[in-house]
Amino acid sequence: MSVTADVPIKANSFTATEVAELAGVEEEQARRVLEALRSLGVLERKGRKYYAPAYGNKEVSEEIRRFSEVFRFYFPDPKELARQFDEVYAKVADDAGYAQLKTIRLELGLSQEVFYKALRSHIEEAYYLIAGGEEGFVRKGAIYGIVKVRK
Repeated sequence: MSVTADVPIKANSFTATEVAELAGVEEEQARRVLEALRSLGVLERKGRKYYAPAYGNKEVSEEIRRFSEVFRFYFPDPKELARQFDEVYAKVADDAGYAQLKTIRLELGLSQEVFYKALRSHIEEAYYLIAGGEEGFVRKGAIYGIVKVRK
């Protein structure tokens, strides 16, 4: 996902709603990213407003663009992520066509939260889930962490 707004935010302070509109994401997603940036010391918050004190009155949208990698990490494009999943699956699957979800996730470099949340529907639609593995989806008390492509 790329942050490509034509209308920059020119104020020193801005809300999660404004950033969500600029980035084309849900407000809650924008709020989580802003909080992550705040925890890194890039932004400060006063009430509902965030501001970048080190940048004075510069166009905040330019600073948001610099953090588009953070947006892509937290909110990967679902279609692109599904394509990458399929590529990694083809690379790591054994001769019988089985692959562990943990191996695919590590190869993609995603956290468990992002991986399973973003890819759940793709995995369930395009792959058979098989009990086993070190991590995966829990169903009826068993971990389903092995996949095989549906034909």
